[in-house]
Parts: sequence; C-alpha cells; structure tokens
Amino acid sequence: IKPDFSAHEIRVTGLVSKDRVIKKTFKIANEAIRQLRIAKDGKQLEEARLEYKKNGDIHILNARFFYNMEVDNKHPLRTDVKVTVFQTIYGSQAPSLGRQINKTTEEAQELMDKLFETWPEAKEFMDGVKKTGSKNLRVFSPISRPRHLWAYLHPDKFVGYAMDRRGPNSIMQGLASDIGIEAGYKVQEEIYH
Repeated sequence: IKPDFSAHEIRVTGLVSKDRVIKKTFKIANEAIRQLRIAKDGKQLEEARLEYKKNGDIHILNARFFYNMEVDNKHPLRTDVKVTVFQTIYGSQAPSLGRQINKTTEEAQELMDKLFETWPEAKEFMDGVKKTGSKNLRVFSPISRPRHLWAYLHPDKFVGYAMDRRGPNSIMQGLASDIGIEAGYKVQEEIYH
C-alpha cells in the first residue's frame, strides 16, 4: 500500500471548485502514473518511463498549460509554477509570492493572473468563499466542517486579508487533511483485519 498525496491540495482545489483544467491535468498525470505501474519490461517499460517523465508530474503539466512550454523537473519555470500554485491556494498575495520566488511583485502578479486565467472555476470558487465568509463570518467544508471567521469584525484591514486567506484555505487544505487522516485510518483498519 502506498498513499499518494502528491499535489494533494491542488487535487482538492480541483474537486471543490470543479475546475475543468485541474481535472484534465490530473487525468493526464494519473494515466501516466498508471501506465508506469502496469508496464511489464523492455520497450513497454521504457515507453512508460518516458511518458511518466513528460506527463506524470503535475507541475510540469501546469507549466505546459499556463505557458504552453515543455519543461523538465529541473527547469526554473516548473519551480515558479509550483510555488505560485501552492501559495495562491494558500491565499498569498503577489508581494509575498514575489519574495519567495525572487521576482518582482509585478512578475509574481503576472504568474498569479496566468494561473487564474487557466483555472477560472478555481478563481470563481475562491472569490465566492471570501465573499460568503466575510458576510456570514464562517465557511463550511464539503463535509460540513465549519471554519469560523470572526476576525472579519476587526477594524484592521490586514486582519480581514488574513480571513480572506483563511476561508478558502480552510476548505481546500482542511479537506486535504481530512482525506489524509481518513486514508491513514482505513489503512490501519485493513492491516488490523
């Protein structure tokens, strides 16, 4: 048994936002991984390895979808895209992202804009969660776990920005964590039985 939590928060973002491009990306990556796992030997295995190298890495696929560029896992654009994706999901703003990837705020904002241009349903979902969270002072995960956002009542706008990050992140990263915990429990249950 091998749990696969690779790019787990991105998977959950695609799940909760119903974003078509994220779904397509994971279908491609999952198929490359599946073909590598079932490959026998010789030519079939070598072809599966090449396909995995090209399509089995979600961050390489994102670089392709965002920029229409073929990169490998050592290319700096892959790293920039990976960090941008995770930091955007976690609710970072362009100045913070720029510092992390050694880019200007404007360059970081361009990366974030490109991400949301490519993932329109994810952007719409995150914007909707912020709006609902600020209005209702709470959000609910898909499994009905609440996250209270009382700090929206605070007059400091930066506290509000923190709640703007916390709302969507609680849903996406929270559900990813819940899935991991449940998966671990199921594995232990199988071992026990």
